[in-house]
Amino acid sequence: MPVYRETIETPPGQSLRLLRWEKSLAGIRVCTGPHRSAAIVGSGNRWHAHKAFELTLVQTGQGVRFCGDHIGAVDPPELVLIGGDLPHYWSGLDASSGSSVQFEAGPRSTLAAFPEQSALRPLWEGARHGLLFSKQDSAVIGQRLARMPALSPLGRLAELMGVLEQLRVARPRAHSLSSKPFTLGLHAPHSDTISRAIALLVDHFEEPLSVDDVAEAVGLSRTTLCRYFRRYTGRSMVAFLNEVRIDQAQRMLVQTDLSIAQVAIQAGFTNLSHFNRRFRRALGATPREHRRSRGSR
Repeated sequence: MPVYRETIETPPGQSLRLLRWEKSLAGIRVCTGPHRSAAIVGSGNRWHAHKAFELTLVQTGQGVRFCGDHIGAVDPPELVLIGGDLPHYWSGLDASSGSSVQFEAGPRSTLAAFPEQSALRPLWEGARHGLLFSKQDSAVIGQRLARMPALSPLGRLAELMGVLEQLRVARPRAHSLSSKPFTLGLHAPHSDTISRAIALLVDHFEEPLSVDDVAEAVGLSRTTLCRYFRRYTGRSMVAFLNEVRIDQAQRMLVQTDLSIAQVAIQAGFTNLSHFNRRFRRALGATPREHRRSRGSR
């Protein structure tokens, strides 16, 4: 799962790229015309960055969202705006559906030629950190994204302008994701290796992984791994792994009948007291309180 700079290639005669997936993020298709699409190899399920801005709607499915130094559980319907060069990916969206529109924006884009776009500057600035919109805004704006595959290229462009205006209005209600603008250089040292480390942690979070285990698996010294992992993710590898485990645990608490002890074990925590402390520190509530507040089993 290499980190790399993706080049967004729009269909001929179009200034944006519209993507759809119906069953899995691995089966993504680019919309080439009204009701026409073609399969492509997407990058959404691996750590990547690109110059284009991206507006992604996850309509169904469960997984984990990574955006800069942010980690969070996907809770559909959710709408996320990602700025250019902000590393991101979605993990675990194997049974899911959604859409994404990628386009050039910001001060050096074609949009900058229009004086009206100055009203969008706060939106572009917020997108540098990644913006997660409210459930209500995600549902309303998501309906417009769902209509776009049936439109002509010109119709899609016009629809995007309307979507951007709605995003501008919704911006104050959106949640900022990454704590800082988090850009990844094209030739960043050890970026591929750190990506493999991230993949290992996400795919095997329930296993007793140590820093030495991961360092050996990806072929780096412990010192080098720790230094570059923090540089690329904004946190230590242990903190990253604990966040992934807590996100998985809160999903299981809400979606399953498992006991709290079983949730702790399946999330990778071998000590129940340690799990309770970590959970409370992360969410401000015990696992039992969290389950009760969500009206779960």
